[in-house]
Amino acid sequence: MPTSLIPKETHKERKGFSFSFAKIRSNAPIIAVSLVLLITTGIYGFFVFHGNNLEQQAQVLDQERVQALSQSDTAARLLVTNFALRAKEIQGLLLGRHTPSLIFHFLEDSTHPSVTLSRISLSFESGELEIQGVAGNYRQLAEQILIWNEHPNVQNVSVSQFDTDTSGLLRFTATVILSSEEYVKS
Repeated sequence: MPTSLIPKETHKERKGFSFSFAKIRSNAPIIAVSLVLLITTGIYGFFVFHGNNLEQQAQVLDQERVQALSQSDTAARLLVTNFALRAKEIQGLLLGRHTPSLIFHFLEDSTHPSVTLSRISLSFESGELEIQGVAGNYRQLAEQILIWNEHPNVQNVSVSQFDTDTSGLLRFTATVILSSEEYVKS
């Protein structure tokens, strides 16, 4: 007599569920179609999820590209704007420049032959011409002052300082105020 170590109560068939390979074989086409459908749905879901993710990444990259382009455009605009401002400043300087050539003609015509001019400075706004020079003696300096005073475009002449140097020459500083605007205009 055969003996079994498994209690007899567990051998009872359960109601409602029975496992049989025969049932699986008869439903094999339905199971195969269901598995293919399940795998296809999984793959579709995978691609949809990653497609959305890739689309979001593409949008982020596009926004970064637009932002980078706008920043480079801003830098380029700033460069062009600065260049335009400098060009306008240069244009203003060139249009408002003063031509001192008439001053040189004035100095050439009204300088005593024995007086040497060493430095000139012209204020265009006030028409003031500051001159430093060297004369041989006081008489030559006085003659130079008379020449400037007799010029029709000179309003006033003043000598602010004069002194003799070790070689006996008279160094002086004079201020000549011009009355005509043609010497100080552009």
